[in-house]
Amino acid sequence: MNGRSIRLQLALPLVLAALAVAACGGTTPGQPTAQAGTPTAQATTAAQVARACDLLTDADLEAITGAKVASRDDNVADTVYANHCRWTLTRPDGGSGTVDLGILSPGGRERYDHSGGPAGPEPIDGLPADDAGTDTNTRTIFAVRGDTLVDIFTHARWSTAKDIELMRTVLEHLFGSGGPQATTAGGQPTQSTVGTVSDPCALLTDEEILKVTGHAAISKAEISPGGFWDSECRWQVKGAGKLPATITVTVKSPGGRASWDQYMVPIQGEFTAIEGLGDAAFAKVGWATHVLVGDTYVSVQFADFPDPEGPISTDLARRVVANLGGG
Repeated sequence: MNGRSIRLQLALPLVLAALAVAACGGTTPGQPTAQAGTPTAQATTAAQVARACDLLTDADLEAITGAKVASRDDNVADTVYANHCRWTLTRPDGGSGTVDLGILSPGGRERYDHSGGPAGPEPIDGLPADDAGTDTNTRTIFAVRGDTLVDIFTHARWSTAKDIELMRTVLEHLFGSGGPQATTAGGQPTQSTVGTVSDPCALLTDEEILKVTGHAAISKAEISPGGFWDSECRWQVKGAGKLPATITVTVKSPGGRASWDQYMVPIQGEFTAIEGLGDAAFAKVGWATHVLVGDTYVSVQFADFPDPEGPISTDLARRVVANLGGG
């Protein structure tokens, strides 16, 4: 029995268990509901939002491998992954090759820890993942981020470097360019360290609100946010119109990183990445600014009528992050 067969057998119980849960109509406890100023949340993982066949385009494959796509098959029968794609390629020399991509989420972290034989995968540094490695016996590249595993197996005449670039492209399509992707020399993701947030109303001062918005704070109150958020504070501010403006700061801490990976990462393409704010940050006009700092996920929104010009929510988020101790 070769290494690939062993790896497939080890993974099979996880996939069968996942299929059993899906067949029973299971739901995710504590899933968030869509609210103004929050992402349109779905009770699903990044891997369920993005089909494997959507994570590499024909142009991606040709640019990286030099081969043209002859066919693409979604969820072929001889794989252990419920979310899987296989591309058949035609090489310039007239030969053929295949690229298999499998996604496992949830359960990816455990699967990664049991991949690559007894010694585990041989580490690969520099990929946008929590851990990445290769099983040299089977020419398989593994990467895990959060609880999502990505597995790329190729059968073709090209270098392992091309396989790694395929993995990089998949990870960028799946998770975007934000998030905990910078790595240290040891290949571990960098991550800000902040404490658990006990009082969301302490994350902005009246002086900071006046300086950023140009309006004085009238009142503030901690409220119960519902959904998957842990705490929330809401300020009333003298706005540009007759009615007060509002500032809403909503916090998930601890557990923010897992919630970010599950709910924000799949829709981050709808937002604009904000460089230099927390570990990752995204914003768009008329919506909250979403920031990940360590294991804390915070949403900050300034709402006024008429809508304010300029990135006020993001400017407030910078003050919040500084008060969290995240920079």
